[in-house]
Amino acid sequence: TSNFLKAKENLQPLQLDKHASAFQIVEQAMAVVRELLEKHLIHRSQLSVAEAKKRVKIFNKLLSDELLGCSVVGNTQAEVVEELRSLGVVFQRVWTSAQKLNVAKEGEDQPMEFCSILNQAIRDDDEVTMNLVIQVVDGINKSVLPRAGGISCTIPTNFTQRDCDWDLDKREEHRHMDDPYGCKLCFRGCGFARDPKYRDFFECGKIYRAPMYLATSFNDSVAKDFMNRHSADTDPIFWTIHVPDGPCQNVNHLPKSNIQHPITGHPQEEENLFVPYSVFTVLSVKWSPPHRLAQGQPHQINLQAAVDNREESSDLPVCPWC
Repeated sequence: TSNFLKAKENLQPLQLDKHASAFQIVEQAMAVVRELLEKHLIHRSQLSVAEAKKRVKIFNKLLSDELLGCSVVGNTQAEVVEELRSLGVVFQRVWTSAQKLNVAKEGEDQPMEFCSILNQAIRDDDEVTMNLVIQVVDGINKSVLPRAGGISCTIPTNFTQRDCDWDLDKREEHRHMDDPYGCKLCFRGCGFARDPKYRDFFECGKIYRAPMYLATSFNDSVAKDFMNRHSADTDPIFWTIHVPDGPCQNVNHLPKSNIQHPITGHPQEEENLFVPYSVFTVLSVKWSPPHRLAQGQPHQINLQAAVDNREESSDLPVCPWC
């Protein structure tokens, strides 16, 4: 059993005074974020305690200022602050922030957003940070994952390998969640490691868990944009996720983001967030050879999301790449 699942079983939810102000709630949430980031930097990046505290102090100040500012055009500060009267909402806004923290060793530079750091900590599964990770995860999930809600659609029953051949530049008809079988879809674009051992894991029919939050979009152009930002040591990959009827209990929609348009101030991104250790089944896989990658044809994997992670086996393999 992973340290993540152990910590989840032993979770002691943060306790709030029912009369706490939004400022006090933000302060308590940011105290958890601060301790998590400091421990992550000390243990993973091998930073000194003093250096870790210095970096995190600056980062947390930027986050707090962002949270308590007027993050959406037309909202007064009072309205924005009122929205933050929940630890879950605060953690959700921190997740969507574009502020970056340097997580590299001293003398190096590797800026990362909090969402990437949190996912890194979940994947590392380090016992030192896991109780703090679970506090954040619990808050995010409670704010966006009501068990009575979810995204509903029909599972494709006759999905075939040819469905991996959709031309990503000619898929306007799929941009609003519809696929050739009338299914609701989420899309994800990123880089994929070139080591063959990662490819070997993804076989048609394999059922697995993903050890991190999996951010997806209903809009394939957003996923393509993220895919095109992949690092130079990876290949581009485009994931299509079929959300099952049920409704799906493992994903929910984050309509508000602290990642804003520089002119309008409105959120630039909305996302559908699958919780850590969500279960997926591989429907089909297509690996592009080097010459196809050079022509702009990425690898493509089609997945089916489980209805409810709690109903799936705890012994499923964990995927090495998401």
